[in-house]
Amino acid sequence: MAAETLSDFLLEDATGELIVEKHFSERFQKAGFKFKIRNLTSEEYNEIQKMCTIQKKKSREFDAAKFNNQIILTACIEPNFRDAELIKKAKVTTPTQLLHKLLRPGEMVAIAEEIITLSGFNQDFNELEEEVKN
Repeated sequence: MAAETLSDFLLEDATGELIVEKHFSERFQKAGFKFKIRNLTSEEYNEIQKMCTIQKKKSREFDAAKFNNQIILTACIEPNFRDAELIKKAKVTTPTQLLHKLLRPGEMVAIAEEIITLSGFNQDFNELEEEVKN
């Protein structure tokens, strides 16, 4: 049965998990591999935002690179950059190091932007960064 009010619709669609499989660069398209990503929950987004905002004496500083990293680590299903075996095979010690070893900077930005879009943000990523800073 279709929802009769916006409130009903929101209650029915509360989980709202969106999963997408996508090539994020020509490199992956040529190889025939797609990443599997999902949207962030409000709780995940807020936690990442807090983690990447540093309170200074008179201002707040936002670490955009860390924000991108955490978004990918949280919402990338395949590959799982937190997988201990993959980290070991790549001869690194942390998931963030793995990201930087396996992905090009532009690929990381493209993946993070797609996750942000899936999470309901339809604005420019730079605008989003400014919003998070404030």
